[in-house]
Amino acid sequence: MDIDIENLNHEEALKFVERFQVLLEINNSINSSMELDVLLRTIIDVAKIVMNAEASSLALLDKSTQELVFHFAQGEAGKVVESMRIPVGTGIAGHVAETGQPLIVPDVTQDERFYKGVDEESKFQTRSIICVPMSRSGDQVMGILQVLNKIEGTFDETDLILFSSLANIAAIAIENSQLYTLLQQTLDKLKEDNTRLNMILGKLEQSEAEVREMKTLMQGDDTGAVRGSLSVIIPPNILQMLGNDAKTGSVTINSKPQSGKIYLQRGEVHYAETSGSPPFLTGPMAAYEMMGWTEGTFSFNENEEPPGRTIQVSVMHLIIEGMRRSDETKVMLEMFPDDSVVIKLAEAPPENIDPHAEACFWGLTTGQTLGDVRRRVPVDSHTFYSAVKDFSENRLIQIAQVVEEA
Repeated sequence: MDIDIENLNHEEALKFVERFQVLLEINNSINSSMELDVLLRTIIDVAKIVMNAEASSLALLDKSTQELVFHFAQGEAGKVVESMRIPVGTGIAGHVAETGQPLIVPDVTQDERFYKGVDEESKFQTRSIICVPMSRSGDQVMGILQVLNKIEGTFDETDLILFSSLANIAAIAIENSQLYTLLQQTLDKLKEDNTRLNMILGKLEQSEAEVREMKTLMQGDDTGAVRGSLSVIIPPNILQMLGNDAKTGSVTINSKPQSGKIYLQRGEVHYAETSGSPPFLTGPMAAYEMMGWTEGTFSFNENEEPPGRTIQVSVMHLIIEGMRRSDETKVMLEMFPDDSVVIKLAEAPPENIDPHAEACFWGLTTGQTLGDVRRRVPVDSHTFYSAVKDFSENRLIQIAQVVEEA
């Protein structure tokens, strides 16, 4: 896309250079903030002014749903547009997002791709549009930028070059903002994980007295079997002690309505399974699930050989990972209680989804509670509620909490 400046008259060339100088000055303004909302608002404000248009809007691509999400819009139809999600391929904006090619539409009444819904709802009359893609990272389209109704004259190739330049500046700024946000989230997650790990290690250190108590019980039992309450000694403490003493045998845990069994061979966990109440789990998921059980009873039968080996990680890994999952599950259960009801569900999960998360998705049914669904899906609680949280954040499902009448 080139413009022959030599063939422009003096006034046109001067105006062209002035507008480019404005873009260069605006570049610093756009890149002065890393907050995405502030950045997007600045971009559409600038677009409307630079292009001398009646309205402007910006939409980012939601890859999970293949929809354009309009974040901000200027002009009379702004509030209506900001609430819209448009499938890629629909309307002028959807076409630009799908093809990655800019468009000038001098008269929307003559273009069958024009989507009339916004005008009908907002009472705004669109006459002309210039819409350009915002692309970064291997020319992948991240969104679109568009302006409506040039105040004087009509949109032309000069406008398209300037607007495409602004879209490139905007795309770089948006990508930088997104990367900055991702970095901040990663750092926050690392801090959160470090805090949680220190808390778990603190719990393990505080458990020494409980471990000594269990050792005393075991030494006093001639049969090699011992029973106790989970209110006194929780599963992580039990495994910690048995691992330290290189024990072989099985730990049976009853936490009604669920129960489970963990088999050890010379201090290493080889096999685990849950029973009693669905979901029925085996392997690491079964062990992780039992690490969060704090009510009920346990018994250890020494020298009972495991039926096989489905767990390859160390005892300490199972303990720390199980306690981490247990803590996170408690938080997610506050967000998505078991009596919450699925009221809206997408037709299919996104591509390349984790197999366990996919199983959770296909187990979901509108009108049923999360508790009912969880009992049908053969995954541990942490995996299930992590999938539900991810689906909810990506608008694949909608959850409603049951409100009891007074």
